[in-house]
Amino acid sequence: RRVHGHYYLAYHGKNYVDTIKTVATVVQRTNPDNTYTAPWVRQLHARGAVAEPARGSGRDGRIKVGFSSMYFKFHSVGKFIQGTIANLDRAKFEVVVFALREPHQPPRYENDPIHERIRARADRWHDMPKHTLAELRRVIESERVDVMVYAEIGMDPGNYLLAMSRLAPVQIATHGHASTTGIGEIDYFVSYKPFETVDAQETYSERLVTLSDFLYYYPPAVPQLVAAADLWRRHGVPIGPSVRVYTCPQVLVKLTPEFDVVFKAILVADPNAVIVVKTYASEYLDVILKKRLDAAFADAPDARARVIITTALSEAEWFSLLAHADVVLDSYPFGGYTTSLEALYLGTPVVTLPHPVLMSGRCTKGFLEILELPELIAQSRDDYVRIAVRVANDREFRRNIRDRIRDVHHRIYERIESVRQWETLFTEVVHRKVPSALHDPQRARAIAVGKHSFAAAIPDDYDHRRPDPTAHANEEL
Repeated sequence: RRVHGHYYLAYHGKNYVDTIKTVATVVQRTNPDNTYTAPWVRQLHARGAVAEPARGSGRDGRIKVGFSSMYFKFHSVGKFIQGTIANLDRAKFEVVVFALREPHQPPRYENDPIHERIRARADRWHDMPKHTLAELRRVIESERVDVMVYAEIGMDPGNYLLAMSRLAPVQIATHGHASTTGIGEIDYFVSYKPFETVDAQETYSERLVTLSDFLYYYPPAVPQLVAAADLWRRHGVPIGPSVRVYTCPQVLVKLTPEFDVVFKAILVADPNAVIVVKTYASEYLDVILKKRLDAAFADAPDARARVIITTALSEAEWFSLLAHADVVLDSYPFGGYTTSLEALYLGTPVVTLPHPVLMSGRCTKGFLEILELPELIAQSRDDYVRIAVRVANDREFRRNIRDRIRDVHHRIYERIESVRQWETLFTEVVHRKVPSALHDPQRARAIAVGKHSFAAAIPDDYDHRRPDPTAHANEEL
């Protein structure tokens, strides 16, 4: 059974937290087996364990942390979570990886450095074909992890359904899929302050934790690039000294109708512009996009002809597209993450229009602020168009931006402090302490004005567990 839950709602750019909670409730009610508590966790709670001294259940008293996903491989999820898994202090933490996969496919990890790194650093690795939910849960239960981290919830139906069970005393989601989960059994959602607003808690069903540093992300391994002229020729991009290449190389689901007007405005403002987007490797979806663009550009057929959808890109072509483009256009309202990090590594300017509230549209803004490049952060659609056109056409400005990116781009890679903050969070929740990085509006506002009143805002006997773990299941639909 395929259950995508709330996955596509994230791309609408709306605060759908209540709808996503309702979706999770509906999915849970479709089958009583979807809601489950591991007996050992139930016994732990029945003993009143919150009053007992806490210690890790791992070997030598280490805190045992489990990570679950189908994407511990060459995938955006694997790229972002590998640094945290690899660099947790093994003197304090025991790491167990639950690698889900489709049951009808054998594991395919040949020449996959991300998989190899995660597997090599896991204290234990479980290969988990998704035959039945009960089988998956039995494997996780057998490990009795102190903290369960779901690297994404919503992209893979298996992980989504697993997260509806209580398989560990503390359960955490993070931004492999940049959306709240709506699931009552998820205690915390971990994000980062550079991505969030003061009132971000309003967009999450979980208690939001915002680490102050950006996560540990390895620099991309860039293959030998394809020459620009060869790349453009292969994919039907015009060649010439006056041509300005803009690219928005996101998956097509991020290219919403709301963004069509931006494409059109850029192409009208810059008659030498071409905008390159990548195929979704689905003829059906490519046709939908083409028809939509035809309608949006009905009064500007010349501009429409300058939106080019590539054929499938090899890895070398992908990096070459990012490297040779004059400017990368961050999508809106759901922006880039991995794409922006890889483009910035190559020194290519990325222009972004941050979402006013949702983290899914604010990541590139966070990267650019760390790099001290506010010139690339737009305040409106018109400002976005203005910045993009200037970057593409003002060679001196573009050269200056590229030089500055290359001088400072190391700042957004391999930031070990974020791993230390993950470690602090794990230690705090296992010992039933208030997470020091809990993102509470009262606390955030107090910090903003130099007042530290968090201790008064949260009682000393705060319990990390949700007051009523069945709250969502009991709601009226």
